[in-house]
Amino acid sequence: MKVKNITAILLSIVMLLSCVMTTSAVNDFNGLLYSEDDNPSVLKITGLSAELSDMTVLAVPSSIRGKAVVKIDRSAFSRKANVQGFAFSNNLLTISDNAMFAMPDLLEITLPKNISSVGRSAFASCTALKNVTFYTENLSVIRKYTFFNCPALESVVLSKSVFQLEERCFANCPGLQKIYIPASVSNIDNTVFENSENVTIYGVENSMAYLYAQGKNIPFVCIDQLDYTQMDNLLADIKIMTFDGSANFYTADTFGNLMTTYEIAQNVRNNILSSQTDIDNITAQLQNSRQSLVLDNIADLQQTITIAENYENCLYQYTVPTAENFQNALNNARNTLYSDNKTYYQVQNTIDRLNTCINALETVMKGDVNGDRHIRLQDAVLIQRYLLGMTSFDNRMFYCADFNNDGTVTLSDIILIQHYIIQN
Repeated sequence: MKVKNITAILLSIVMLLSCVMTTSAVNDFNGLLYSEDDNPSVLKITGLSAELSDMTVLAVPSSIRGKAVVKIDRSAFSRKANVQGFAFSNNLLTISDNAMFAMPDLLEITLPKNISSVGRSAFASCTALKNVTFYTENLSVIRKYTFFNCPALESVVLSKSVFQLEERCFANCPGLQKIYIPASVSNIDNTVFENSENVTIYGVENSMAYLYAQGKNIPFVCIDQLDYTQMDNLLADIKIMTFDGSANFYTADTFGNLMTTYEIAQNVRNNILSSQTDIDNITAQLQNSRQSLVLDNIADLQQTITIAENYENCLYQYTVPTAENFQNALNNARNTLYSDNKTYYQVQNTIDRLNTCINALETVMKGDVNGDRHIRLQDAVLIQRYLLGMTSFDNRMFYCADFNNDGTVTLSDIILIQHYIIQN
């Protein structure tokens, strides 16, 4: 009897500790609930801390408190209203089963390039879902019921990493009119397009999609095999930039030009009839627009360099350590200005460092030829050795030796320094 009581007590303690650990493991970050995944070095998003009152796009961060966010947990956003879209980082690897099931206001989904697994029924019964973009490079399977019963879904372009379409993954989608299935797909279940009677398959002649369409009497349009890889990488990165605050780092006109090009590229990407030439041309424009971004603080860097250059030609008037620090900071600022890979924070740190070095410049004393911050007999001796050709002076030493400021170093400077020493 006693053994049973002890066992019951121990079980109660274990259950209590388990509840405490579970509760403490769930945390809140800007309204997103998260916890450690099976691997404690990474995190998963488990849901929302409260219902949203306004329509919004949810930004899922790349990391929280130094740990990468790699997973959206099972049923994390199931049936959540007022969410129109998500902005995922490229750290995201997994969207679990039913993660976005029956979200009534979800309009679009963009799957980032590093995602490798999307669970069953992940987006099923999202009745408003219209656009799905696959930027994926590692996603190989569209699982059972992934987009089942999404009546508003119109057009889908699968990435060439996909090789299998499982049961009913696009079934009950009467609005689906076009789907591009790349030649990489080698396995298509018989029920993939069940009750999606308006669909036309676009793909490569003699591919599995071509044979499948013939066997199912589904309209098929032959197009060249398309390569979206470079475009998708750019589009994925730029989409993240629009939600992670990066837009604030650039001037409004250059970022606005990028977004205009981005919208055009999106239309080309989602147009199944786009040619490879169309894709390559807009990709080049997108690359140019991104490279043309101008950091918002670059004008401040240019102005700081201009101010610093006013000191550069008279550095001999300052102590050697502060002059050297200043020159190094100025050279670094110039290198940063012309660098192709500079960031906002790098530019700001460069500005701050150069301003600090400007403010730290310490004026040298006339007569202090040896730089020990005192005017002594040793300085007069140094000038004498200079006049006898026994030593040489750099710009700073010459400036200090010219005690009377007449632009030359003569015996008069020695006499004046000696007088100064006697009087002080």
